[in-house]
Amino acid sequence: MNGRSERAMIYLLGALSAVGWVGGVMYLPGLPAIGAEFGATTPQVNLTLTVFLATFAVAQLFYGPLSDRYGRRVVLLTTLVVYAFGSALGALATSIEFLTVARIVQAAGAVGGIVLTRAIARDIWTFDQVRRPLAFINMGSAVAPILSLSTGGLVVGLIGWRGIFWIAGGLALVALAVCAVMLRETHTKRDPGVYGGFNFIRNLLVLARSPRFLSYSVTQGMLGGAIFVFMIASPVVVIQTMGLSPEVFGLLTALMPLGYSTGNFVTSELSRRQSIERLMTLGMAVSLAAAAAMVVFASLGSLGIPVLYICMYCYTLGVGITLPNSMAAAIEVRPQTAGAASSLIGFLQQGHSAVASRLVSVMESGSGHALVALLAAMAVIGSVAGAVSNVLARGVTKG
Repeated sequence: MNGRSERAMIYLLGALSAVGWVGGVMYLPGLPAIGAEFGATTPQVNLTLTVFLATFAVAQLFYGPLSDRYGRRVVLLTTLVVYAFGSALGALATSIEFLTVARIVQAAGAVGGIVLTRAIARDIWTFDQVRRPLAFINMGSAVAPILSLSTGGLVVGLIGWRGIFWIAGGLALVALAVCAVMLRETHTKRDPGVYGGFNFIRNLLVLARSPRFLSYSVTQGMLGGAIFVFMIASPVVVIQTMGLSPEVFGLLTALMPLGYSTGNFVTSELSRRQSIERLMTLGMAVSLAAAAAMVVFASLGSLGIPVLYICMYCYTLGVGITLPNSMAAAIEVRPQTAGAASSLIGFLQQGHSAVASRLVSVMESGSGHALVALLAAMAVIGSVAGAVSNVLARGVTKG
């Protein structure tokens, strides 16, 4: 693969990892309008998000193993068709129950790009090379929810909430067309003895019993999940308590991906010269320092808007360094089942995010203390798990 083809493939995988989040998150500012149009209660409307996230998590367990068995390309194209169909159903919904079912279908398709791009990257690039493309892929899946949330209100105001579903469906069809033309099968060695029958369950269980894989996954889930915790709790803290206008809040939220993108850039530049262990240690140290600073400022009563956002920028910068490296290392634990590894990592990460997001939504009163405490706890747990994984990796290398 020449330089131009390699860049094109990286851009394609990054876009595929992002497109699913457009349908998942961008519609959130339209929830009040959805409730008013269908005469639905707040719990009924919120259920459309809950079922999306739940399906998003569970479906990941299947697509990776299926792609190990039948190939990445056919599974990816199928999920894009399902995503487009579910989005169209959402746009045509006639009741809140109809929309809820549509969201299940939409999520079942939307998650395919996120899971399969990581496995495709490992098929194409070697272990030493894959951190750079994984950095770009992770950036797509991390930046897309934030940008979708920050622009959703504008889109709803211009074309209504149904328009967002048409946009998501249109993006899915564009991605489908591009992949049909550009993407060839990358997983060509599909031994039925390894991937056939019920072996996909065995492959998941083998990974789930690996201490090194699990420690990498906890690092992914805790450090990455903290970003979702901030997204959920920050409107209450920043708008209701600190008095920031929704417009300025949207602007600051839109700038949040700069930290993560900077971290991914650092990984891309240093991955050829620095080991995974060193880059993970650097990233975790940055995130821990940012979380510690938030705790100090909150305890002093000085957690203002500039401090909060500067610390979160630094926190996400560290996450942007850590996650591509821990992802590459986790997949390398058993590279012959890269699809299953990608599925299980995604499922565990989504599970961490869901539990932590629920905790902060219950605990946070608007002061910001619960948000800061949970962010700090997740930084500590994720970093400890990362340190353990580095020790285990060194043991494997010596062995």
